[in-house]
Order: sequence, then C-alpha cells, then structure tokens
Amino acid sequence: LIDRVLAKGDTATGLVGLLNQPNATTFAIPNGAGGSPAWADKTPKEIVDDLIGICEEIIDSTNEVESPNMILIPRAQMTILRTTQFS
Repeated sequence: LIDRVLAKGDTATGLVGLLNQPNATTFAIPNGAGGSPAWADKTPKEIVDDLIGICEEIIDSTNEVESPNMILIPRAQMTILRTTQFS
C-alpha cells in the first residue's frame, strides 16, 4: 500500500504520487542521428547528452534552486547504460 501511494498517490485523500506529479519538470528526449529518441538507436554520446539535458532542464527550470542527485530510469534504459561502453 505504501509503495502504491508513493508511486501513484491516493485519489480518496487527494494525494499525488511521484509518477503522476502534475508540477514535475519534463524533458523531451530529442531524436538522435538515427532519427529516433530511443537509446537503443543512439550513440553513447547522444545518451550522455540526453542525461545531461535532463539534469540541465531541472536546474534551469528552477532557477538553479534544485539540482538532481538521482534519476529514475526504466529497466530497459538502465540495461543500455550498464552494457554500453562509453569512452
């Protein structure tokens, strides 16, 4: 129950969760040279640029008040990060 409420909130009490926070900063991942935003189709540099872009969006949109120290990434993208060799 606690995990569900933290993730998606509770409509009965008006709580929002981490995954449906309406005021969360968003960042649109741009297409890479291959024409796709999917990390499976991107170069290692493009993946790093996406991660930097996510962090910079948070910093810029909060006038440098907030700075991320953790990013929630889906398992498929985490696997790509773990298995891609970066120079």
